[in-house]
This record gives sequence, C-alpha cells and structure tokens, in this order.
Amino acid sequence: MTFSAFCVRCRKKVKKAERIIRYFDMFAGVGGFRAGLDLAGGFQCIGHCEIDKYADASYRAIHAPGKEEVYYPDARTIDPKELPNFDLLCGGFPCQAFSTAGRRKGFEDARGTLFFELARVVKEKRPAYLFLENVSYVLKHINDVMNRNQLCKVLSPKSSKTEQIALFRCA
Repeated sequence: MTFSAFCVRCRKKVKKAERIIRYFDMFAGVGGFRAGLDLAGGFQCIGHCEIDKYADASYRAIHAPGKEEVYYPDARTIDPKELPNFDLLCGGFPCQAFSTAGRRKGFEDARGTLFFELARVVKEKRPAYLFLENVSYVLKHINDVMNRNQLCKVLSPKSSKTEQIALFRCA
C-alpha cells in the first residue's frame, strides 16, 4: 500500500512511501505521538499502553483505536512476546521523577524506573526506530547508571547507531 504525506511545517507533499510503518504507543497519555503520526501519514498504530484511566478514556475518544489494536493498562504487565511486530516504539515515559516538579529523584522514584520497562520491550522486540520524549534532566539520571554506549545497547534498535535514538525534551 502506498500513501502520500506532507511536511507539517511547509505543507509540501513528500514522496510516496513504499509501506506503512507500524508502531506501538507506550505511556500514551491522550495520544500526542499518535496525533502527530496520524497527521504525518504512513503510520499504523498496533496498540497502546496507558495506566491513567482518564487519559486512556480521552485517548480512545480522540483516536478511536480499532479492535485489532492491543491495549495494556500497565507497562509492567506487557509481555513483549505477545505484542504484534512493529517498526517504531513511541514512548513518553513519566517525567515527574526527572523534573524539578518531581524533585529530580530519578530512578529512586518508582515512576522513573518505568524507563526500564520501555527498555525491556525494546530489548525483546528490536524495533527499527525509537521515538522517545522526556525532560532534559532525564539524561543526567540515565548517565548516572550507564554511559552512552550502554544506553545504545539497552535501547538499541536493529543497529547500534545512536542517531536512531531520539530523546526529546518537553516544554
């Protein structure tokens, strides 16, 4: 199946893609990643994970996930072997543990350890791409427990190139 998409910034059409990129939306919230990927075109969500029942209700109302999509209410209960294959893992793991609002306890805060749930899924499924989002201070905490090469091994998609790991700072 081919599709055409457009650049959100300049609204110019981009070349047709050969195939759809399938993705799993971890720590989905109300679906910010999904909204952007839907707008870009050429992406298919295979499922999502969100523990907050109100955020999940909003996600479902906004995006109307299909019956074929898997849902996990808690990242700690995901069995990667049961997940359908996907090319891209999106994840906005909880930032409170790394932000000034959360006193920057990092991995000493239980919410901070959810980063390792994301890493567990990546290690098993080996998606081609990662698209992660968090506050900038998360890198300090990650660097406290592992160096850049170790991070690449933990979060490495099919190759070990750091360029494929996108970790963005939220506003």
